[in-house]
Amino acid sequence: MNYFTPGIVYVEKAQLDYLSTQVAEAQYEVNQQQASVGALTSKSSQFNAFLSAADADQQTALANLNLANDIDASLQGLVDSTNLAKKQSDKACFAACAISAEMATLINKLIFAVEVIDKFGQLVNKQKASNPLIPDSLISLIAKSTTDANNAIALTLTALQSCYAAEATAIRSRKVIDLQVSQLAALMKSFESKAQGTVEVQLGASAKDVQAGLLSLSKSAYDFFVVRYHEALVDNNMVNKQLAYAQQLLAKATTRLNSSQSGLAAATAAAFAA
Repeated sequence: MNYFTPGIVYVEKAQLDYLSTQVAEAQYEVNQQQASVGALTSKSSQFNAFLSAADADQQTALANLNLANDIDASLQGLVDSTNLAKKQSDKACFAACAISAEMATLINKLIFAVEVIDKFGQLVNKQKASNPLIPDSLISLIAKSTTDANNAIALTLTALQSCYAAEATAIRSRKVIDLQVSQLAALMKSFESKAQGTVEVQLGASAKDVQAGLLSLSKSAYDFFVVRYHEALVDNNMVNKQLAYAQQLLAKATTRLNSSQSGLAAATAAAFAA
């Protein structure tokens, strides 16, 4: 049977108490680091969710900006085509009216010519009664001229009717184009009003000028969400670094705890074996 020398017992007991204290301190540090890692793990998950949401918002803002650009381009194309159609419609209407006026003037001249030829024929017929030397061929020529002039009037009247029909069609087309111009201006004004409030819109204005409010808001929204995404990315990276550092500290604390526990176990075994 082994008996402990009183002095040695006290020394060994003090050593065991010291090792037990180290184990307790190491255990406390491990508990603290585990709590820190747990909190940072939860925080990391939360910041990952923030980053995902910020990325989704950024993608949505980009889609909205692209849509605003598409609307702007469509309006620009519609403005250009409407302006071109209006110019062509104005030219066609002016040409149709001018031709109708010329045809009406021509008919008046033809009618006047027929009246002159008819009076001249009547005069020649009267002269023929008193002067047989007037050739019959002249009378026939005058009669034929009257017939030809009347036929020319009939054909010109038909042409004038066609001119009036074309003019009416041109006028209706012009009214349709004018209505389109008015509706397009209202549409563009509506987009501008939604973006910046009521603004007077001219048809000839650039689509970029008209859509500046909508595009500006879309661009500002996209820029805002880009900044917010980068901020979320920086915050998420910072939390991940904090978590990685806390995990390193936990690993060190765990190693220290294991070492302290091993030292205590070895010292305890040695004390009882002595």
